[in-house]
Amino acid sequence: PNYVMNLDPAVGNVPYSCNIDIRDSINYKNVMHQYGLGPNGGIMTSLNLFATQFDQVMGLVEKRLSDLKYVMVDTPGQIEV
Repeated sequence: PNYVMNLDPAVGNVPYSCNIDIRDSINYKNVMHQYGLGPNGGIMTSLNLFATQFDQVMGLVEKRLSDLKYVMVDTPGQIEV
């Protein structure tokens, strides 16, 4: 089986199921409002906030690693990310 992560906090929907989705723990629009940011700043700040939890994310993946063939990561399309 595959393991899928969505790391794009601003995507409206994804056409596949995700094992881990940044949108489950980070609300992009709230981040923009809270920090007074535009869209790109909101994405960057959301990713920075999520990065503080990334050891937990990697722990979840590592627990299943022996059962996985691929780990797929969908990231934002902005080049500055």
